[in-house]
Amino acid sequence: MAELTITELLSQQVVAVEPMDAMAEAGRKILLIDFVTMLENEVGSRMDDGIEAVHDMRVATRRMRSVLHLLGGYYKGKRTRTYQQHLNQLADVLGAVRDLDVMFAPLVQYHATLEDEADQANLQVVIDKLGKKRAKARAKLNAYLDSKSYRKFVEGFVTFVTQAGKGAKAIADETAPFQVRHVLPVILNEQVASVRAYDNALVNASPETLHALRIAFKRLRYTVDCFSDVLGPTAEAYNEKIKVLQDHLGALNDLTVAQSTLRGLIDDGVVKKAQKGVIKGYVKVLKAQQSELLEGLPSAWEHFNTRTVQSKLMNAILALR
Repeated sequence: MAELTITELLSQQVVAVEPMDAMAEAGRKILLIDFVTMLENEVGSRMDDGIEAVHDMRVATRRMRSVLHLLGGYYKGKRTRTYQQHLNQLADVLGAVRDLDVMFAPLVQYHATLEDEADQANLQVVIDKLGKKRAKARAKLNAYLDSKSYRKFVEGFVTFVTQAGKGAKAIADETAPFQVRHVLPVILNEQVASVRAYDNALVNASPETLHALRIAFKRLRYTVDCFSDVLGPTAEAYNEKIKVLQDHLGALNDLTVAQSTLRGLIDDGVVKKAQKGVIKGYVKVLKAQQSELLEGLPSAWEHFNTRTVQSKLMNAILALR
């Protein structure tokens, strides 16, 4: 019989979160699930065609960072800060690859719409340069995955997510709220407040503001999803509503990143004059798409804030006992 891999062994230890779990132990259970996903996608992320693996690995690291950010107060600070640092480094190298992956398909599609052969040739030069940039980003990702630092992080994190009590702070006061059923309603209501506080900031919002709102939505969605074992059935429907806005904001962010990357090619002087023209033409297309998405944002935002949508979360929280 073949020996089980570390990922398979970890998968066997996955268990559901319970309402009476201490928050530190609930966090450990949640981190284990995303840690397994991260490891499962490591091999695929190394490959040139590993677009989905990079995406899934990046999402797993984001979720883990979000959990550590949210529940870091229940663990000893030095330990979680070290894990956060490693996850931040991993997220950076994955993000560099992912941002270029997202750019490529629309750019290639735009290339196919060009009728002028000179424009096609000039844009192909740009595509090739971005391809080299993506290859360098992937090489940097692979170098990080091969580093002693990353392997040491993985080994340490295996212990952290599989040993109950590891790195957890002692509960000093027996009357302090520390179980999931005590704390989760407060966390969710605070996160909803953080999201809805953007209401007055959305008029002529900057890309930075919209990106910050996207992050706030992600944290809310991750929390609802991570604790779905103990929340009522309407939690899934609530997260679907979040996803609509998150995807909307994500598309806006992708367009912002694409424009910045393309302008960078011009500013860095790595393209010739003829290629600058075709880049500027494509940037105009991206800006038009961005304007259309911005016009649709207020109605999507208004729908999310309706009593009908918000009651889905409230009903889900009421299932906690």
